[in-house]
Amino acid sequence: MRLIKFIFSRTFICIFTVATLCVATAVFCLILHSLLPITLAICLSYALSLAATLFILCKQSHTHFTLAWLAIICLLPVVGAVVCFITHIRTPKANLGDKLEDTSFKNARYLPDGKEFLQTLNTLISNANRRIYLEFYIISAGVVWEEIYCKLLFAMQRGVEVKIIYDCLGSTSKIPKRQFKQLIKSGAKIKVFNKLYPLPVWKINFRDHRKIAVVDDALLLGGVNLADEYAHHTTPHGFWKDGGVLFYGQVTHLFADIFLSTFNGVNSRKKLPTTEG
Repeated sequence: MRLIKFIFSRTFICIFTVATLCVATAVFCLILHSLLPITLAICLSYALSLAATLFILCKQSHTHFTLAWLAIICLLPVVGAVVCFITHIRTPKANLGDKLEDTSFKNARYLPDGKEFLQTLNTLISNANRRIYLEFYIISAGVVWEEIYCKLLFAMQRGVEVKIIYDCLGSTSKIPKRQFKQLIKSGAKIKVFNKLYPLPVWKINFRDHRKIAVVDDALLLGGVNLADEYAHHTTPHGFWKDGGVLFYGQVTHLFADIFLSTFNGVNSRKKLPTTEG
Protein backbone atom coordinates (compact mmCIF):
# COMPACT_ATOMS: atom_id res chain seq x y z
CA MET A 1 0.00 0.00 0.00
CA ARG A 2 2.84 2.37 0.82
CA LEU A 3 4.44 1.66 -2.56
CA ILE A 4 1.20 2.37 -4.41
CA LYS A 5 0.66 5.54 -2.39
CA PHE A 6 4.22 6.65 -3.18
CA ILE A 7 3.78 5.95 -6.92
CA PHE A 8 0.75 8.28 -7.03
CA SER A 9 2.35 10.91 -4.81
CA ARG A 10 3.52 14.31 -5.95
CA THR A 11 7.14 13.47 -5.06
CA PHE A 12 7.24 10.38 -7.30
CA ILE A 13 5.62 12.18 -10.22
CA CYS A 14 8.14 15.02 -9.91
CA ILE A 15 11.08 12.58 -9.78
CA PHE A 16 9.67 10.61 -12.72
CA THR A 17 9.23 13.79 -14.78
CA VAL A 18 12.79 14.99 -14.21
CA ALA A 19 14.20 11.49 -14.80
CA THR A 20 12.25 11.12 -18.05
CA LEU A 21 13.66 14.38 -19.39
CA CYS A 22 17.21 13.43 -18.37
CA VAL A 23 16.97 9.97 -19.96
CA ALA A 24 15.48 11.38 -23.14
CA THR A 25 18.33 13.89 -23.38
CA ALA A 26 20.95 11.16 -22.87
CA VAL A 27 19.32 8.88 -25.45
CA PHE A 28 19.23 11.59 -28.08
CA CYS A 29 22.90 12.41 -27.43
CA LEU A 30 23.91 8.73 -27.91
CA ILE A 31 21.77 8.09 -30.98
CA LEU A 32 22.47 11.35 -32.76
CA HIS A 33 26.12 11.81 -31.85
CA SER A 34 27.08 12.01 -35.54
CA LEU A 35 24.59 14.79 -36.15
CA LEU A 36 25.99 17.41 -33.83
CA PRO A 37 23.76 20.37 -34.81
CA ILE A 38 20.60 18.32 -34.43
CA THR A 39 21.91 16.80 -31.21
CA LEU A 40 22.63 20.22 -29.74
CA ALA A 41 19.20 21.51 -30.78
CA ILE A 42 17.45 18.57 -29.15
CA CYS A 43 19.57 18.86 -26.01
CA LEU A 44 18.76 22.56 -25.75
CA SER A 45 15.07 21.78 -26.23
CA TYR A 46 15.05 19.26 -23.43
CA ALA A 47 17.15 21.57 -21.27
CA LEU A 48 14.42 24.16 -21.72
CA SER A 49 11.83 21.60 -20.68
CA LEU A 50 13.91 20.61 -17.66
CA ALA A 51 14.25 24.28 -16.66
CA ALA A 52 10.48 24.70 -16.95
CA THR A 53 9.96 21.59 -14.82
CA LEU A 54 12.27 22.83 -12.08
CA PHE A 55 10.62 26.25 -12.28
CA ILE A 56 7.18 24.71 -11.69
CA LEU A 57 8.45 22.49 -8.88
CA CYS A 58 10.02 25.47 -7.09
CA LYS A 59 6.86 27.55 -7.22
CA GLN A 60 4.55 27.35 -4.24
CA SER A 61 1.25 26.50 -5.87
CA HIS A 62 -1.56 23.99 -5.54
CA THR A 63 -0.69 20.38 -6.31
CA HIS A 64 -3.20 20.00 -9.16
CA PHE A 65 -1.76 23.05 -10.95
CA THR A 66 1.77 21.69 -10.57
CA LEU A 67 0.80 18.26 -11.87
CA ALA A 68 -1.11 19.77 -14.79
CA TRP A 69 1.90 21.79 -15.88
CA LEU A 70 4.22 18.79 -15.51
CA ALA A 71 1.93 16.71 -17.70
CA ILE A 72 1.88 19.43 -20.38
CA ILE A 73 5.68 19.74 -20.31
CA CYS A 74 6.11 15.95 -20.61
CA LEU A 75 3.65 15.59 -23.49
CA LEU A 76 4.88 18.69 -25.34
CA PRO A 77 8.48 19.16 -24.15
CA VAL A 78 9.36 22.34 -26.02
CA VAL A 79 5.95 23.90 -26.62
CA GLY A 80 4.84 23.16 -23.06
CA ALA A 81 7.95 24.79 -21.61
CA VAL A 82 7.57 27.93 -23.72
CA VAL A 83 3.87 28.28 -22.84
CA CYS A 84 4.74 27.72 -19.18
CA PHE A 85 7.26 30.55 -19.07
CA ILE A 86 5.06 32.93 -21.08
CA THR A 87 2.05 32.23 -18.88
CA HIS A 88 3.98 32.95 -15.69
CA ILE A 89 5.33 36.30 -16.88
CA ARG A 90 4.08 38.95 -14.50
CA THR A 91 4.08 42.68 -14.99
CA PRO A 92 5.12 44.83 -12.00
CA LYS A 93 2.18 45.77 -9.83
CA ALA A 94 1.73 48.65 -7.49
CA ASN A 95 1.76 47.70 -3.84
CA LEU A 96 -1.79 48.49 -2.80
CA GLY A 97 -1.00 47.65 0.81
CA ASP A 98 1.50 50.49 1.09
CA LYS A 99 -1.06 52.95 -0.24
CA LEU A 100 -3.74 51.71 2.12
CA GLU A 101 -1.46 52.31 5.12
CA ASP A 102 -1.78 56.03 4.49
CA THR A 103 -5.48 55.86 3.64
CA SER A 104 -8.23 56.57 6.10
CA PHE A 105 -11.86 55.50 5.99
CA LYS A 106 -14.85 55.92 8.24
CA ASN A 107 -18.35 54.63 8.73
CA ALA A 108 -17.67 51.24 7.19
CA ARG A 109 -20.78 49.05 7.05
CA TYR A 110 -20.93 45.32 6.42
CA LEU A 111 -23.50 44.14 3.87
CA PRO A 112 -24.27 40.48 4.63
CA ASP A 113 -25.79 39.41 1.31
CA GLY A 114 -26.21 40.34 -2.32
CA LYS A 115 -29.72 41.68 -1.87
CA GLU A 116 -28.62 44.31 0.65
CA PHE A 117 -25.50 45.08 -1.40
CA LEU A 118 -27.56 45.79 -4.52
CA GLN A 119 -30.19 47.76 -2.59
CA THR A 120 -27.40 49.94 -1.21
CA LEU A 121 -25.95 50.39 -4.70
CA ASN A 122 -29.34 51.49 -6.05
CA THR A 123 -29.73 53.99 -3.22
CA LEU A 124 -26.28 55.44 -3.88
CA ILE A 125 -26.98 55.77 -7.60
CA SER A 126 -30.33 57.46 -6.90
CA ASN A 127 -28.58 60.08 -4.75
CA ALA A 128 -25.45 60.51 -6.91
CA ASN A 129 -24.42 64.04 -7.82
CA ARG A 130 -20.97 63.79 -9.45
CA ARG A 131 -19.75 60.36 -10.52
CA ILE A 132 -20.71 56.71 -10.83
CA TYR A 133 -17.93 54.21 -11.57
CA LEU A 134 -18.99 50.58 -11.91
CA GLU A 135 -16.50 47.75 -12.46
CA PHE A 136 -17.90 44.21 -12.37
CA TYR A 137 -16.92 40.79 -13.66
CA ILE A 138 -20.54 39.98 -14.56
CA ILE A 139 -23.20 42.38 -15.78
CA SER A 140 -26.22 40.34 -16.81
CA ALA A 141 -29.57 41.38 -18.25
CA GLY A 142 -32.40 40.87 -15.78
CA VAL A 143 -34.32 42.40 -12.89
CA VAL A 144 -31.19 43.61 -11.07
CA TRP A 145 -29.70 45.33 -14.09
CA GLU A 146 -33.00 46.84 -15.23
CA GLU A 147 -33.36 48.72 -11.94
CA ILE A 148 -29.78 49.95 -12.04
CA TYR A 149 -30.13 50.91 -15.71
CA CYS A 150 -33.15 53.14 -15.05
CA LYS A 151 -31.40 54.88 -12.16
CA LEU A 152 -28.29 55.45 -14.30
CA LEU A 153 -30.40 57.18 -16.97
CA PHE A 154 -31.94 59.50 -14.37
CA ALA A 155 -28.48 60.17 -12.90
CA MET A 156 -27.10 61.25 -16.27
CA GLN A 157 -30.06 63.58 -16.71
CA ARG A 158 -28.81 65.26 -13.51
CA GLY A 159 -25.36 65.62 -15.07
CA VAL A 160 -23.68 62.71 -13.26
CA GLU A 161 -20.61 61.18 -14.92
CA VAL A 162 -21.13 57.44 -15.60
CA LYS A 163 -18.33 55.03 -16.49
CA ILE A 164 -18.61 51.23 -16.60
CA ILE A 165 -16.16 48.36 -17.04
CA TYR A 166 -17.26 44.76 -17.47
CA ASP A 167 -15.25 41.61 -18.16
CA CYS A 168 -15.76 40.07 -21.58
CA LEU A 169 -15.56 36.45 -20.41
CA GLY A 170 -17.72 36.92 -17.31
CA SER A 171 -20.42 38.83 -19.15
CA THR A 172 -20.31 37.13 -22.53
CA SER A 173 -23.80 36.27 -23.85
CA LYS A 174 -25.27 37.99 -20.77
CA ILE A 175 -24.67 41.67 -21.42
CA PRO A 176 -27.75 43.91 -21.81
CA LYS A 177 -26.84 45.19 -25.29
CA ARG A 178 -29.93 47.32 -25.83
CA GLN A 179 -29.51 49.14 -22.51
CA PHE A 180 -25.78 49.60 -23.11
CA LYS A 181 -26.48 51.29 -26.43
CA GLN A 182 -28.97 53.62 -24.77
CA LEU A 183 -26.55 54.44 -21.96
CA ILE A 184 -23.79 55.28 -24.44
CA LYS A 185 -26.23 57.40 -26.42
CA SER A 186 -27.11 59.24 -23.20
CA GLY A 187 -23.46 60.00 -22.43
CA ALA A 188 -22.15 57.01 -20.47
CA LYS A 189 -18.73 55.54 -21.28
CA ILE A 190 -18.57 51.74 -21.25
CA LYS A 191 -15.50 49.58 -21.81
CA VAL A 192 -15.04 45.85 -22.05
CA PHE A 193 -12.06 44.27 -20.32
CA ASN A 194 -9.89 42.00 -22.50
CA LYS A 195 -12.06 40.96 -25.41
CA LEU A 196 -11.80 37.29 -26.33
CA TYR A 197 -9.51 36.69 -29.29
CA PRO A 198 -7.95 33.37 -30.44
CA LEU A 199 -4.47 34.85 -29.99
CA PRO A 200 -2.48 35.51 -27.90
CA VAL A 201 -3.63 32.50 -25.90
CA TRP A 202 -1.82 33.50 -22.71
CA LYS A 203 -4.09 36.54 -22.31
CA ILE A 204 -7.34 34.55 -22.37
CA ASN A 205 -7.18 33.99 -18.61
CA PHE A 206 -6.28 37.64 -17.92
CA ARG A 207 -9.62 38.59 -16.40
CA ASP A 208 -11.11 41.39 -14.31
CA HIS A 209 -12.84 39.84 -11.30
CA ARG A 210 -13.24 43.12 -9.44
CA LYS A 211 -16.59 44.19 -8.06
CA ILE A 212 -16.13 47.91 -7.44
CA ALA A 213 -18.70 50.69 -7.28
CA VAL A 214 -17.53 54.25 -6.60
CA VAL A 215 -20.45 56.66 -6.28
CA ASP A 216 -19.49 60.20 -5.28
CA ASP A 217 -17.61 59.70 -1.98
CA ALA A 218 -18.94 56.19 -1.28
CA LEU A 219 -17.23 52.90 -2.12
CA LEU A 220 -18.81 49.46 -2.43
CA LEU A 221 -16.58 46.37 -2.45
CA GLY A 222 -17.45 42.72 -2.26
CA GLY A 223 -18.20 39.53 -4.14
CA VAL A 224 -21.54 40.57 -5.64
CA ASN A 225 -22.01 40.87 -9.39
CA LEU A 226 -24.83 42.65 -11.20
CA ALA A 227 -26.94 39.57 -11.88
CA ASP A 228 -30.29 38.24 -10.64
CA GLU A 229 -28.90 35.24 -8.74
CA TYR A 230 -27.03 37.55 -6.37
CA ALA A 231 -30.31 39.16 -5.27
CA HIS A 232 -32.15 35.80 -5.14
CA HIS A 233 -34.45 36.62 -8.04
CA THR A 234 -33.23 33.37 -9.59
CA THR A 235 -31.50 30.39 -7.98
CA PRO A 236 -29.54 28.51 -10.69
CA HIS A 237 -26.94 27.50 -8.12
CA GLY A 238 -29.14 27.37 -5.03
CA PHE A 239 -29.10 30.12 -2.42
CA TRP A 240 -26.18 32.37 -3.33
CA LYS A 241 -24.37 33.89 -0.32
CA ASP A 242 -22.08 36.79 -1.11
CA GLY A 243 -21.66 40.09 0.68
CA GLY A 244 -19.76 43.33 0.66
CA VAL A 245 -18.68 46.43 2.57
CA LEU A 246 -19.67 50.07 2.21
CA PHE A 247 -16.91 52.63 2.86
CA TYR A 248 -16.69 56.38 3.05
CA GLY A 249 -13.56 58.49 3.30
CA GLN A 250 -10.20 58.79 1.58
CA VAL A 251 -10.15 55.13 0.54
CA THR A 252 -12.90 56.00 -1.95
CA HIS A 253 -10.53 58.26 -3.88
CA LEU A 254 -7.88 55.53 -3.96
CA PHE A 255 -10.28 53.05 -5.57
CA ALA A 256 -11.55 55.71 -7.95
CA ASP A 257 -7.93 56.08 -9.14
CA ILE A 258 -7.63 52.29 -9.49
CA PHE A 259 -10.81 52.22 -11.56
CA LEU A 260 -9.67 55.06 -13.82
CA SER A 261 -6.23 53.51 -14.35
CA THR A 262 -7.90 50.37 -15.66
CA PHE A 263 -10.48 52.35 -17.63
CA ASN A 264 -7.75 54.36 -19.35
CA GLY A 265 -5.71 51.26 -20.14
CA VAL A 266 -2.76 52.10 -17.88
CA ASN A 267 -2.33 48.47 -16.73
CA SER A 268 -2.65 46.87 -20.15
CA ARG A 269 -0.52 46.89 -23.27
CA LYS A 270 -3.14 48.79 -25.19
CA LYS A 271 -6.23 50.74 -24.35
CA LEU A 272 -9.38 48.84 -23.63
CA PRO A 273 -11.80 49.01 -26.56
CA THR A 274 -14.91 51.09 -26.07
CA THR A 275 -18.11 49.09 -26.24
CA GLU A 276 -19.96 49.72 -29.46
CA GLY A 277 -22.92 47.54 -28.72
